[in-house]
Amino acid sequence: MMRIIVLIFLAVFLFANAAQAQDYAVGKGSFIVSGDFRINSVLGDAEHRSLASYLHFSPRLMYFPISNLALGIQVAYEDIRFFESDIEGLAIGPAAVFYIGGKDKDWFPFIEAAFHVLDFEFEEAGTVTGSGHQFMLGAGYLSFLTDHAAIQGGIQYYFQNAELDDTGQSENGKALAIFAGLSYFLY
Repeated sequence: MMRIIVLIFLAVFLFANAAQAQDYAVGKGSFIVSGDFRINSVLGDAEHRSLASYLHFSPRLMYFPISNLALGIQVAYEDIRFFESDIEGLAIGPAAVFYIGGKDKDWFPFIEAAFHVLDFEFEEAGTVTGSGHQFMLGAGYLSFLTDHAAIQGGIQYYFQNAELDDTGQSENGKALAIFAGLSYFLY
């Protein structure tokens, strides 16, 4: 599955490079390829907060149907260590980002939202698989380093509902994430 996702991103990237878009980064017709890493903190009682560690990588491919609004697809890979457990997950779904600002800016505050369908594997005293969904809201700041490359950072809030395949047990979770990433605009 990961190979298919990589091939899709590569094909769209090559197509976008060949296409002629607008004269500024967040203008109608532009594409953005981005990725970010996150540091997550578990929301809940203090006893569990310090026992979790997260590795989260999330590439995106987006298109601007109108100026300042990017719509696209996001894939997320997550490796979570919690107590004696190890959880690996892959999520995919639509994403939207609204950049606040105009044509002559080198920096943009933004708000974002995404909905993911997720699959995960849970290892503790054996392997258990599961699936669910995740909703994310966030806000951040993007600053251009060159005409096409930018760094971004911000904060995101996640709500997740997951169900274990073997038992049907359902769990709700919340997370607050601080993220940093890179973006490349094709225009």
